[in-house]
Amino acid sequence: MAVTDRSVTLRTVAQYIESVTHHSVSAHTIRRRLQQSGLSARSPLLGLPLTQNHRRLHLQWCDERRKWVTEWN
Repeated sequence: MAVTDRSVTLRTVAQYIESVTHHSVSAHTIRRRLQQSGLSARSPLLGLPLTQNHRRLHLQWCDERRKWVTEWN
């Protein structure tokens, strides 16, 4: 379940295991077992960090196109 859907929470996995096996398993146990298998929790990256050079190049790109007009004909 955690391998096929990387966004699933530990609590969801615990509830699934309990519904199938009728035994409760703690989220800590699931986390430990997933880490032993090479899987770990990570927060999604919201955006790539921009360097000063990225910002400068983006501003330059915008300045070059600021006075463009639409010419369809």
